[in-house]
Amino acid sequence: MMDAKTAKENEVLALYLTFIQQWNNRDAAAMAACCANNCTLIGFDGSLIQGRQNIERQLSGIFADHATPRYVTLPAKVTFLHAQIAQLLVHVGMVATGKDQVDPALNAVQSVTLVKQNGHWLIEQYQNTPAQYHNNPQAAQALTADLNRAAKN
Repeated sequence: MMDAKTAKENEVLALYLTFIQQWNNRDAAAMAACCANNCTLIGFDGSLIQGRQNIERQLSGIFADHATPRYVTLPAKVTFLHAQIAQLLVHVGMVATGKDQVDPALNAVQSVTLVKQNGHWLIEQYQNTPAQYHNNPQAAQALTADLNRAAKN
């Protein structure tokens, strides 16, 4: 039987993975639906989007104008800051359409804060930080190798 903490971790992870899958599906409305009304998204380039409606609008524009690569994720670390506040730390990579390997220049660490509202987990803040490891090229290579293995599954 699954313990309560594991069940809560699975709920949090399920919402996050839905959010990522909607990026891969290029569905801005479904992505925004995973977010709290006042959610803040901080992009890979430092761009800032605030509010569910703005998230949907800006992501719709991105999907309309760009061939966005798909995300590949490694298992996340889940930390509960409170019974209804969780934080995820996830390593991710991106695979361009028609490719089978991640682009190491797009590897990132995502920090995601989720809140449980009305019985449902929602993303409150999402930050996507480049994982360049400037002083540790071996770590960068290891992350790329792990992400490429995950991309094949």
